[in-house]
Amino acid sequence: MKKTFTFLASLLLILLCCSLFAQTQEAKSHYIPFKAGGPGLYGLDVIIDNQPSVNQREVCLSVATNGWLYAAFNTFDGAYGGLKIMRSTDDGETWMEISSLALPDWREDQLDIVVAGYYPDLKLFVAGVAVVPSTGEHRAWVDRYNGVTGAFETEFYYFSSPNTIYDIAIASDYKWPAVGASPYSVAALYSMYTPSQDELYFISSSDGGYTMDNIQTLETTGSYYDKVSLSYGKCWNYFNGRYFAAWEKTCGYLSRIGQIWSAHCQTFFNGAWTAPLRLDDLAGSWAENMCRNPSFGTQFNETDNDLSNVTGVVLFDRDWDGTGTDYDLIGVYNKEAVSTDNWTRFDIRNDFENVFQSDINFDPVYNNFLVTFCDSTNQSLDYVIQWQNLPTPDTWSYIATHYNEVDNLVAPYPKVEINPMVQEVAHVWNGNRPGGNGMATFDAEYSTLGIPGSGTGMTASNVNVFPNPCSTTATLFVNLTSNDQVSARLLSVTGQEKAILVNGELKAGENRINFDVTNLQAGYYLVEVNATAFKSTERIVVTH
Repeated sequence: MKKTFTFLASLLLILLCCSLFAQTQEAKSHYIPFKAGGPGLYGLDVIIDNQPSVNQREVCLSVATNGWLYAAFNTFDGAYGGLKIMRSTDDGETWMEISSLALPDWREDQLDIVVAGYYPDLKLFVAGVAVVPSTGEHRAWVDRYNGVTGAFETEFYYFSSPNTIYDIAIASDYKWPAVGASPYSVAALYSMYTPSQDELYFISSSDGGYTMDNIQTLETTGSYYDKVSLSYGKCWNYFNGRYFAAWEKTCGYLSRIGQIWSAHCQTFFNGAWTAPLRLDDLAGSWAENMCRNPSFGTQFNETDNDLSNVTGVVLFDRDWDGTGTDYDLIGVYNKEAVSTDNWTRFDIRNDFENVFQSDINFDPVYNNFLVTFCDSTNQSLDYVIQWQNLPTPDTWSYIATHYNEVDNLVAPYPKVEINPMVQEVAHVWNGNRPGGNGMATFDAEYSTLGIPGSGTGMTASNVNVFPNPCSTTATLFVNLTSNDQVSARLLSVTGQEKAILVNGELKAGENRINFDVTNLQAGYYLVEVNATAFKSTERIVVTH
């Protein structure tokens, strides 16, 4: 009897798994071509919306599962505030307005966006903070838009207060590669001043953004809150449900610097949160109370790190001497972010120049953390990369040190995202027009592996080198649709041949070619792949 019951139960379980797999495959077949071949724009800044008379600020970016790019930014023309939402279906080459809002007497101060779901059911969620200067009224709000048509659907969260609302951030567990459950969750975090104490609110939706059914006061303080950051994280062993938050706490209303705190959902997003942990004091006494602008990046994919856990990284600006003339970019990381307080300090830039306003994101295909930040001393936007296991936390590989074309940065707050369809890094920031107005600017300059895009050959998902950076050995992956004659060479950046990796016929499917880099000096190299049907060049970083 037990054997019969066990057999039937096993059969039902198999059928259920097959059904769920079929549903997953059906959902993932909803991709649509976002571009009919051809390269994206590399090394060229694109003005997203060219209106010199309108001041554009707080530009933010999100990428849909089908590769569509969404940008939103605040606008002010001297009389009216508002916001504008733009979309690109061709890798950022051209942008079209899908929604705009003019608000007489209102000023939009803070903004964040996230797009979730699969085509044709893409949903764009826009979170913002608005203020009426004449009355001092503040609003925190989250709106939902149809990601395909751009139509406004509903304001599914709205909070009005006579007190100051400082900042807001939004995230979802259903971005590519769609690691979240269905219906997916959407969550926002915002900070608010009251005369007696400041409050930090976490709000979330468990039904794909149709209702906001979970509102929690995450923390209260007698000090002051400012910037907030919200991230979603998971890996193979730690499944759906956890959001990670970081926020800035200052001792005064107009303080420029302060403390960095963090917490995360203990088990699920509508449950209890861990006790807040202060991070700036973990970074050493020279950082205590001297930090600002936290940015939280969390691993989210079906891969564990080397501790079978989720890696989390929090970056922040450190004011070295308290004068605002020498900001450094430092941070802390935790490879057991869901279970312990085991945070460790590291530096990205610690010199005599001004670097700040970082944004961090995670590439779930190549398991890399991607960081962009502003170097105001050199009027440049820099971009660095580090593997999720952070084997040498203080050594981040520079991919681009000046991906903005024009030296016109004023409070740019650059954002970085991954475009899953072409495995390119997408950047967005605010430049400054000659007349003084801000402008929203876009650049898809490099792939996630730091490859200057030539537009020829296959994308990084078909030809790539792992690990990158590498120190001893690396593997070249070449995916072919049919048997082909392939040659691959390892070159210096000046074109000098260092090694022939392969020269002959490779079979259809995935081909792996291992090679040794121990005899190479540390630095940048190129892996050049030539086949009958394509050419591709990968840039790799060798460290020792």
